[in-house]
Amino acid sequence: MVNKSKISVITPNYNCAPFLMQAIESVKNQTYQNIEHIVIDGASTDNSVDILKQYRHLIWKSEPDKGMNDAVNKGFRISTGDILCYLNSDDFFYANALQEVHDFFQEHPHIDMVISDFDVCDDNGEIMMSRKVAPLNFKELLFGGVFICQPAVFWRRSLYEKVGDLDISLRFAPDYDYFYRMGLAGAKTGIIKKNIVAFRLRIDSNTIALQNTKNGGLKFINKHWKPFSHNERVNEILLRVYKFYFRGQHFIRRLVYRKGYIVVISGNARIRKKYKGKG
Repeated sequence: MVNKSKISVITPNYNCAPFLMQAIESVKNQTYQNIEHIVIDGASTDNSVDILKQYRHLIWKSEPDKGMNDAVNKGFRISTGDILCYLNSDDFFYANALQEVHDFFQEHPHIDMVISDFDVCDDNGEIMMSRKVAPLNFKELLFGGVFICQPAVFWRRSLYEKVGDLDISLRFAPDYDYFYRMGLAGAKTGIIKKNIVAFRLRIDSNTIALQNTKNGGLKFINKHWKPFSHNERVNEILLRVYKFYFRGQHFIRRLVYRKGYIVVISGNARIRKKYKGKG
């Protein structure tokens, strides 16, 4: 008999009512049914709570928190699933997503963490581009060589127990920090070569803010990278060299392993202009 592992999906939300229902429905309508969906709302002032009250299957709470990372951590702590992930309230799964995740982990018991291909959509849900992923080198996360779509990452509870919670002190790149720490914990990774999730790239999102703010990710980098010199100029040059090397390495691996990695389809011109070349 096949073991039907429970999958816990954590959704943090704060004043994201226009998209919240789509996120909830995308989990509710999965072909795979052994799912625990936990929504942690940060005392929203829009009609998010009214939406949550419509879904009796949800585990949810609404209370002040210390931001998205804190909300996700609250969800992790009360979750009971064998496989974990978090889906922001403006993103959504495709109908067979969690079945694909379950089957992959069943077929690869040595894998701790899996990443899937994904689509990028705009505020209206229009798909702007599709991206393929390649086998992950965790150092590329630290030096900007790879863009990981956070809702397209899933991991076993055993890995969560090693790594613990998200770092609530990081406003930008908390997911990169989290996944990098999984690498430090020895996580074995795999990939699902199917687009199973849509990531909404909003003009006001933290992703764009990070990409367009010079110091946005430096706190994450400085947390893990120990400079070789007391000379700031030397360290700046070394950091640029590392970024160039790891970005080039990942680009080549994507081309070799997946024969290309991105297809631009359509979408909001303002977002595409901001996003151009950021991958």
